[in-house]
Amino acid sequence: MSIELKKEIVNYIFNLFGIFKNESILDYAVDKKLIFESEGKSYHNAMWSGEITSEGSKIQFLAAELTEDIPDIVLIIWLENSYPYVLRMSKEEGDAGDFLVLTRDEDVDINNKWIEVPVINQAKVLIAVESIFDTFMGWNKNNNIDVVYSYLISFLNYESEQNV
Repeated sequence: MSIELKKEIVNYIFNLFGIFKNESILDYAVDKKLIFESEGKSYHNAMWSGEITSEGSKIQFLAAELTEDIPDIVLIIWLENSYPYVLRMSKEEGDAGDFLVLTRDEDVDINNKWIEVPVINQAKVLIAVESIFDTFMGWNKNNNIDVVYSYLISFLNYESEQNV
């Protein structure tokens, strides 16, 4: 897989949402904070969430800051009744980011795992997200973030297991 291509795709999608540009995403701030501790310090980081409903299907996003010092953002994109995607990118030198999908076994939660999205599917997600921005007038603020928040926590748990 081309790391540079993945980085470009993630950056392009982040730009559509206004991430790292402090633009449109700020309109979707939610009251809930991502709270965690690292090296004895407590963090209360901002989160943003929006949704669009079209033809009975709901699409939601949730973005969250992961660190205080170097901008590091995770973006969850979820089409109801489908698999959620997670994109993560930081401004740290050499960071190629992440583009993962949660695989699910409906009967056994323990088999759920995050896997790298093949480049062809990354391109399809990019086209779908760009189409959403081209077709719809805008996202609505999403105050019911329970499902996308659970995906965020699942990803953070996965990431922490990978760093052990």
